[in-house]
Order: sequence, then structure tokens, then C-alpha cells
Amino acid sequence: MGAKHQPSGMEAEYADIRALAATVRAARKRHALTQADLAGLSGVSLGFLIALEGGKPTVALNKVLQVLAALGLRLSVSDVSP
Repeated sequence: MGAKHQPSGMEAEYADIRALAATVRAARKRHALTQADLAGLSGVSLGFLIALEGGKPTVALNKVLQVLAALGLRLSVSDVSP
């Protein structure tokens, strides 16, 4: 199960880090930012941003949230149990 990729402004569901990575990369490009630009804006290292966009499964959640905030995105959690 992967992400349900939606146009900007829509919600998406993520089953793995690769789908979130693709969303971050697409949002960065929509904002016409380089990886270095976004790293600086979000207060993370360039290496971290490269790892995040590359889908590294062990990235720090607090730093992911910083990157999302810099892009005007947020992470939400939903209960999917029956």
C-alpha cells in the first residue's frame, strides 16, 4: 500500500516513508527551493534533507515536522481500526 497522491491542498495517506519523501520533494520543487534552501529554512542539515527525500526509514520525526512546517505542510494521524 503506497500513498494516495493528491493535488496540492489535498490530504494524502502514507503507508511508508518513501511516499512521504516524494511529497516533500514535490512540495520543495513547487516552492522552487533547492535542497540547501529548504534545509536552511527548516533548520535541518542538508544531509538530513537528502536522507528524508531519499526515503531513509530512520529519520528523526521532530526534524521531519520542521521540514513539513517550512513547506506549509503538516502531519496528521488517524485511527483506522474498525
